[in-house]
Amino acid sequence: MTELGQYLREQRQAQGISLEELQRTTKIQARYLEAIEEGHYDALPGQFYARAFVRQYAEALGLSAEEVFQAYEKEIPQPTVPDEIPSRMARSKHVSTQKSTWARALPKVLTAVVIVAALIALYMLVIRFLPSDDGERSDDASPSVQTENMAPEEQPDQATEEDVTQGNGTDSTEDASPDPSEDQEEQANEPTLTAEAGEGGIDTVYTLQDNAEQFVLTFEVSGRAYIGVRAPGGSQIIAQKTLAPEEGAWEVDVSSYETINLRLPRAYDTKITVNGVALSYDVDANQQKDQTLLIKKTSMPDAGES
Repeated sequence: MTELGQYLREQRQAQGISLEELQRTTKIQARYLEAIEEGHYDALPGQFYARAFVRQYAEALGLSAEEVFQAYEKEIPQPTVPDEIPSRMARSKHVSTQKSTWARALPKVLTAVVIVAALIALYMLVIRFLPSDDGERSDDASPSVQTENMAPEEQPDQATEEDVTQGNGTDSTEDASPDPSEDQEEQANEPTLTAEAGEGGIDTVYTLQDNAEQFVLTFEVSGRAYIGVRAPGGSQIIAQKTLAPEEGAWEVDVSSYETINLRLPRAYDTKITVNGVALSYDVDANQQKDQTLLIKKTSMPDAGES
């Protein structure tokens, strides 16, 4: 077994991931993953696949593939350069041919753009100086104005309704004013997330107080990172993913659990939201990059209990 293979196996076993689980994540057959751990690169389909498979293996565990390549460069087979690479002269001729084609087509394109711009400018000038029919439209609209002005009798009725409203002592502004007690009740019902120091391999224990039945985790990453969502104890995997920034947010519904375990080898790259509440790392993720968190969901206390 090579040092690289031993290192990858230790990292996989530390995260509690089997070869079968790693096969589902990387889409690489388990026998090839085992060959990488044993250092039997000749068992792979070709030397070209050695670096590609090692990269996928490392990234699935949340490791930096570039750091792994730098540390174990001598152990990883180097891909051979194919014989059928076109010569530099042939490539330069192909590039120069493409450039000459564009050079010939460029004047025609510029001429077409100028003609289109001139037509658009001419069209705008014609529209601007054509006589408008605003006068006719204003004449057509005048009878409606006169009709509105010819019906002043309806105004006293409206005033009477307003007087009746004022006589009854009704104030619309009072009805529209918000009730402070309702605002306080809404604030009291908002979910909260508190943190305390963990123990026994758990870095931080978070308690979510929320009366909602749902228990949803949302993950976003600034760099490619592994995320493992597990049942309490960390043995049963609920969901796991090596998330890339371009994939956007990843949502995991764990409503059937009251407590979950999170495995985050690259916590500094991982942003977590729990039922819409942003999780703030109690242990600085830049100081401790690899973290294990425990999140417990409880109901909020009644107003009479607080």
